[in-house]
Amino acid sequence: MNNKQIVGKEVGTISVSMYEENETGLPIFYFKANNKHMLHVLNIIENALNNFNKD
Repeated sequence: MNNKQIVGKEVGTISVSMYEENETGLPIFYFKANNKHMLHVLNIIENALNNFNKD
């Protein structure tokens, strides 16, 4: 059975936008959390994607 449901209340949302730097072509990430409860998760995502730039 492939019935995917989320049971619980939504705590927040994180948006990630990716841009490409004009000269180097490297990705630039912009992050936005819709509330303070999401900041810890946002920091984890930000750190992971910033490491992406170093590869």
